[in-house]
Amino acid sequence: MRAEAKALGSPLVFRLLGSTTEPIPQSPDVPLTIHGQYVDADLPLLIGAEKPDVILFPAQVPETYAYTLSVALASGLPIVASALGAFTERLAGHPRSATVAVECAAFCVECRTARRCRIVRAPRGAAIVDSRSVATT
Repeated sequence: MRAEAKALGSPLVFRLLGSTTEPIPQSPDVPLTIHGQYVDADLPLLIGAEKPDVILFPAQVPETYAYTLSVALASGLPIVASALGAFTERLAGHPRSATVAVECAAFCVECRTARRCRIVRAPRGAAIVDSRSVATT
């Protein structure tokens, strides 16, 4: 994965704010580190401390509201999310957001190649591939 990202000239680094249900590879094997669980009230501060270029929601199942999306929207940062449930509805018309097919969002997280989904820039200038870091929630 790292070699493929490097071959593309993609300096993407992912930081997961929260935890996962299953163990997944992390740095230095892949460009991902996991913060772990946090207190909900701390999320805006955590996002601010990370200084991400883009917030990514690579959801694989629909959510009915997505509390973390509210915090992401309040941050003013560009947002990329799976085109599922609340993400599609709540990001419709938002100027600094893009929704992508579920398989594309998962593929971006795996850092194999951005070309597969043809995501180079989201609408209205929100950089995806050109980013240095992506905070995922």
